[in-house]
Amino acid sequence: MLSVGVLIYFIHHSAESIQAENVIAAVSRDLHSAIDRLYPERLGHGGSDDSKPSSSRDLPANFNNDHCRVDSPRSDYLQAINVDRLLEIAAEHYLVLFITRRPGKFCFKGDSIALAGPSVKIDDSIIESIRSEFFFGHRRTLLQDVEFAIDQLVEVAVRALSPGVNDPFTAINCVDRLGAALCAIAERDIPSPYRYDEEGKLRVVTDASTVQGMVDASFDQIRQAARKDTSVTLRLLETIAAVAKQTDAPAFRSALQRQADAIHRGSQEGLADNADREDANRCFREALEALNGAGEDSAVARPGP
Repeated sequence: MLSVGVLIYFIHHSAESIQAENVIAAVSRDLHSAIDRLYPERLGHGGSDDSKPSSSRDLPANFNNDHCRVDSPRSDYLQAINVDRLLEIAAEHYLVLFITRRPGKFCFKGDSIALAGPSVKIDDSIIESIRSEFFFGHRRTLLQDVEFAIDQLVEVAVRALSPGVNDPFTAINCVDRLGAALCAIAERDIPSPYRYDEEGKLRVVTDASTVQGMVDASFDQIRQAARKDTSVTLRLLETIAAVAKQTDAPAFRSALQRQADAIHRGSQEGLADNADREDANRCFREALEALNGAGEDSAVARPGP
């Protein structure tokens, strides 16, 4: 009887776990966990709002012509980088490291993953110690790659919008979850890609995720697949309006503005019915109002269609 009970529970649990809503919710939880881990609400020293300016101007003037490449040892996904240890190596040997790949990217064997300079201070052992702080694997992970979970939600939405599936409700569910994640990101400080040693000298420049990249990853493929779908198009514009109300950061608003413009253009070309296009125009105007009303530095509102 116990075995039969376990079997019934297993069948029920399996059936529940593969439902689209539960899969989307699980990925969304992983995404929010990654946001909490990678983008704490207050970064402290080294954050984007830190009093110390962070700029590529701190790079040595001759860095572009005086550096050594650190190449990928294998063809695989870059899963994580030990930036703290790289900062120690750079400070110890008076180097500047420019990381050219970020976690989540696929690297071919021999691709450049970092540049180190000046070259006169570098030997094979230093190159190898730098390379050892890059960790590769056969698949992407959420350890340092928040866009991985974004891409998973986008993949579900795009598959739901395919002609063979035609499930806009699942796509809308994904858009809602992506909007919630962007709202969470809007409340956080994005870390600066520039890392300094204790003496205030620039030592490491990372290839960090940007607000523009995360917004584009969330909307690009879905809006392209939803050009002819009224319900998903409207929800995309509504989501942009909702996220815009959560941020006054110019970079965030600019990225959302770009997506709203692209969605509106696609709706005018893809939606066949005049009533649907009018609904899209209304949602677009509401998105513009939210974008232009978020913060004191907002751009001048453009007239609606």
